[in-house]
Amino acid sequence: MIPSFLQRRAVLLIVAGAACGLALLELMVFPGLLAHRPSPGENLRHFAGALDHSQQTYDHIKSDLYVRASRALRAGDAGSAEALYREIVAKYPGDPASYNALGACLFFQDKFQAAGAEYQHAMALNPRSAGALYGLGCVAYGQGRSAEAKDYLERALALDSANGLCHRVLGCVYEQMGDAPRARLHYERAIALDPSVAGDAVIQERVKALKE
Repeated sequence: MIPSFLQRRAVLLIVAGAACGLALLELMVFPGLLAHRPSPGENLRHFAGALDHSQQTYDHIKSDLYVRASRALRAGDAGSAEALYREIVAKYPGDPASYNALGACLFFQDKFQAAGAEYQHAMALNPRSAGALYGLGCVAYGQGRSAEAKDYLERALALDSANGLCHRVLGCVYEQMGDAPRARLHYERAIALDPSVAGDAVIQERVKALKE
């Protein structure tokens, strides 16, 4: 049985999927901000701002909304953050990343069904959104729907095979399904691809346990 904190740590992973396609404003201000992965209590701290890639111009309105939502989450005010993400979706209904962001916030609150609906909106706008597929995989995993989670995550990896965090969640899914060899394979792949996973004692312990 997978330790319960692995499921909660999946929140960290879904953020990466939700942020797919966004340039992070705070990286320009705090170059070392993403040098480490945050703990669950501060798991969306890097979700800070965005550039509008459609016109290659800086979008001050979108950036401000993301910054405010990020600060609300860091303060533990998920309700205010959700309201801000919904405002982003209302202002940018044609942007899949906006729905991914709202989906991540809802997942953070364990609102799995609502989060899944937002990721489906993103998929409707962009059927090849690796971030939305990743989010749907995490939602399915959080609900214990292992086979569905595996399908979504494998589709995400078909689009982005070097996504170490996606490999990590897929490892959790395979462990949930009782397939230790495949779980270990994906954990090891995640460790090789992502320094944050390589430094994660929990995943290192799981790999060691699965070898025994």
